[in-house]
Amino acid sequence: MSFFSNAFQKFFRNWKIWCACAVVFFLLNVIYLLSQVNRSSKASSSAINDHAADSMLKSLDKERGVDDSISHTTKNDMRTKIMRRKNDAIRSAESVKNRISSMKRGAHPSHIIHKLVQNGIGSEATFTCLNGLKKLTLRDFNDDFCDCVDGSDEPGTNACNNGRFYCSVEEKFIHSTYVNDGICDCCNGEDEWMKMQPLYILPRKFPSKKFFPCPNTCGG
Repeated sequence: MSFFSNAFQKFFRNWKIWCACAVVFFLLNVIYLLSQVNRSSKASSSAINDHAADSMLKSLDKERGVDDSISHTTKNDMRTKIMRRKNDAIRSAESVKNRISSMKRGAHPSHIIHKLVQNGIGSEATFTCLNGLKKLTLRDFNDDFCDCVDGSDEPGTNACNNGRFYCSVEEKFIHSTYVNDGICDCCNGEDEWMKMQPLYILPRKFPSKKFFPCPNTCGG
């Protein structure tokens, strides 16, 4: 009896420790059970998402006529190629749009370039220098290389020293050598399309001029 009495007394003296151990054990079991439930939920959710994604991809495959017998990897490769072609087409369209805009830059409203671009003529279409001495393709127009001796192929750049840049809003033109020199000549600043800062001496030399960044003074 003394043995049991001593054991009971020891247990009673250490009851706080035993209670703490029991609580810790209980909490560990709760955490373990919650982790199992969460893992099961994630697995179920992942399976549902995978199933939904697979169903969607199968639907897309059906629309595009992709055979179910084609491997999943092959299908992914095909989709990747389709997306790349789509992105390439978008970039190409943006490039064409920018090129069309640059083609018309600085050209006189009566210049044939406006008619050619408006009619969607390809880059292989030709135009003749104003002096009639040379025939060029559209790709040679405003390409920053002076082809016509009269400078008529580069109204929007400063490649030719005798070209003319016609402002689109005002009835005026400037010599093409003034294009992108940092001085705002057109009221909307379109002649400074490269957004270049002027040489530091220009503001002193031409105090009445406006310099890049150009304010829009059209109609003001």
